[in-house]
Order: sequence, then C-alpha cells, then structure tokens
Amino acid sequence: DQANVNDDSLTALNLAYKFHEQNGCGKFIVYGQSLGGVIAMRALADWDMRENVKLIVMDSTFMSYKQAGRQALSKHWLTWIFQPLAWVLVSDEYASYKVIDKIRNPLLVIHDRLDPTVNFSNGEDLFKAYKGPKDHWDYSFGSHIGYFTIPGLEQNRKRFVEYLEQK
Repeated sequence: DQANVNDDSLTALNLAYKFHEQNGCGKFIVYGQSLGGVIAMRALADWDMRENVKLIVMDSTFMSYKQAGRQALSKHWLTWIFQPLAWVLVSDEYASYKVIDKIRNPLLVIHDRLDPTVNFSNGEDLFKAYKGPKDHWDYSFGSHIGYFTIPGLEQNRKRFVEYLEQK
C-alpha cells in the first residue's frame, strides 16, 4: 500500500543521504521518474532532511494517482469506459499534490510533450503547482522517460551536467 511505499522511500532517502555524507559526495540530488517521481515528491515532503537536497528532478511524472489512472484508462477504446473507476478504486492518500507546498528546493521538471504513458499535462501541472525555484524542459520525441535515450543523447547529457554544475 501507499503508506508502506512511503515508509520505504523515507528509508531509501535516509540511507542515500547517510552514504552521501559518509563519502563526501557532491550535491545531494533526488531524481524521480514516472511513478517514482510521485513517490519521491511525497517522501521528500515527509523527510526531515529535505533542506539538504540541492535539486529535485522529476522526469515524466504526475502528482495524482487518480488522475494518472484515469488518463491511462482513457488511452484505449477497450478500457475507456472504465476510466471513472480510477476515481473510485485508486487512492490519492499519498499523492504529492497534497503536500507539494511543503517543498521549496530547486526543481527541474522534464517531460516529453508526446509522452505515450504519462500525459504531458501532468508535468505542466506539477510545474505550475510548485512554489519553489523551478525549471521546465520539454521535448517532443514520443517517449516516456526518454530524455537521455532520444537522438541528441550527448547534447542532452551535456545540458544536464551543465545544469547540475550551476545548482
């Protein structure tokens, strides 16, 4: 269930941060993709060390399980009729939109305008709702979590590394 996933996420953040501190690593960055993004944002809101995060990167993610479920069901004619069930059967108890106001770390949202899995509007909604410093990178290749795998890969990696160096 979502509560246990959130507990596991907090444990992962604590372990990663402990490793980061013990090994004198550079900047502590949280990178969440797709479902991992909504889970990471919720965990960050509950994590007492979140002020030490230098950057949050959310790639192809969403803020509401209900909305993402409804959108996924609406993509195929066979499941389209079932989309209202997402509002009934899916819980938003640990959705990140409920706690996003607690987070103010710098944020980078990356999303493909033609994402076949998580609608681009979800990335836009996250960007609009976020009150801290933020940037939004979009591209149009028709991929899900594909920013580092699409043609132009080296250019995208270089842009990302340069961005990290500025943060």
